[in-house]
Amino acid sequence: MGNLPNYKFVPEADSKIDETCPIEILSGEHAGIVYRYGVIKVSEHDDDNVKVIMDIDIIKAPEGFNKDTESFTMDVGEIFVNIVENQVNKESVVDLEDDVHQD
Repeated sequence: MGNLPNYKFVPEADSKIDETCPIEILSGEHAGIVYRYGVIKVSEHDDDNVKVIMDIDIIKAPEGFNKDTESFTMDVGEIFVNIVENQVNKESVVDLEDDVHQD
């Protein structure tokens, strides 16, 4: 992974149930930008490469900001990977055997 910018979740009172929680980037080139992930598509290729296509909804950014730059794409990609890894690590500590065998 590259340089992971600091970020935080920014819950919104008016968020719809089918929307992801907005994220604010706190450090680096894109500090202050608030966005949310839209549709995320993952496709695997025969050579074991995975391609991820993300729709990014910008909530707050400086005027003239271009979300289609490689540096922004890399930042939101790094954040996405970090969120997924953290979730997987949290879930991996659950003992599924205990859950299955409880009566």
